[in-house]
Amino acid sequence: MGGVAFSGGQWQRMPMTEPKKSDPRAAGGPLALSILAGAIIGVVYHQSTLGLLVGSGLGVAFAVAFWVFDRKR
Repeated sequence: MGGVAFSGGQWQRMPMTEPKKSDPRAAGGPLALSILAGAIIGVVYHQSTLGLLVGSGLGVAFAVAFWVFDRKR
């Protein structure tokens, strides 16, 4: 009996599929919220353009951080 099922049981130890990777996290929410918060804070301090730019920069930093940590998972 030298068939495939009797070849030492090697086929039983091998996984049939690769393990499923976890879904990536979405960073669009924190990006949008930081842009809006920067714009609102900028309007309060009469520096709307600066607030928008700072909010955008922080949002991009959050999005990049989410991406880096998500790649490590």
